[in-house]
Amino acid sequence: MKRVISFLFMLTLFWCATSALASDATVSTFWPFFDYRASETADYSSLHMFGPFVKYETKGTETEYALRPLFYRAVDDEGVSSTDVLYPVLRHKNRGDGTSSVRVLGLLSYDFGESEADKPEDDAFNSKRYYLFPFLFYGEEEQGSYFAFFPFGGTLYNWFSRDRISFTLFPLYSRTERKGTQVVNVLWPFFAKISGENESGYKFWPIYGASRKEGVYRKKFFLWPIFFSESLKLDSDNPREVRAAWPFYVSKESPEKSSTTVLWPFFSKVENRVKGYETWNAPWP
Repeated sequence: MKRVISFLFMLTLFWCATSALASDATVSTFWPFFDYRASETADYSSLHMFGPFVKYETKGTETEYALRPLFYRAVDDEGVSSTDVLYPVLRHKNRGDGTSSVRVLGLLSYDFGESEADKPEDDAFNSKRYYLFPFLFYGEEEQGSYFAFFPFGGTLYNWFSRDRISFTLFPLYSRTERKGTQVVNVLWPFFAKISGENESGYKFWPIYGASRKEGVYRKKFFLWPIFFSESLKLDSDNPREVRAAWPFYVSKESPEKSSTTVLWPFFSKVENRVKGYETWNAPWP
């Protein structure tokens, strides 16, 4: 057995040596304590110690070094750099155009400097964001400048997948806009009114709610999430119908796929007409 292990070890060393000789690559490793790789042709060198914890690497004009999880830095010859200290506690980025940004725990964000693209003669608009999440928000978007002090009041543009959010003494009053759909909330999430082009709806959550957009969708719920029905993607080639009295019965039907579940999640049937298969679970799993 010892001879077999010795033979395999020598064979591995021979393979590494011939691989290095076949090119200009240099490899020296005693993983995970030490690993060094270099190639003059690729203008590359890398040193790792103790697995991923210690790192020094050069790739052309780029250099990376790290003492994880305490410190990490990447920089290139043009001054573009990224520095992490106790990630994700502190992150600093230098964009190389006279601007930089600081993020603290993903909660505090601030940008410094003004890039060439920010100057008035440049037609391209660059949005800016400064925030102390979730309390203070300030920024500049194509819609204009905005400011918000949560929960007292303000306006946000392009936050939380919404084109615009306005609120006063949240959750007392708020209004959101997204792709032409406007939702006014009073005592969110209990009362809401929905409006838009060919679109209307309201909800008294969790008692009852209904909304529809002509030719696009229809939705209703009663004692949410127990009873609800939805007709979705009516303007597509694959409209979908959902009916539920959860957890007793859930049905989803479309030209491509249908599924029925009784006493979720124990008994179900799924038919995929595109892939041509049918699945029964009785009882799952």
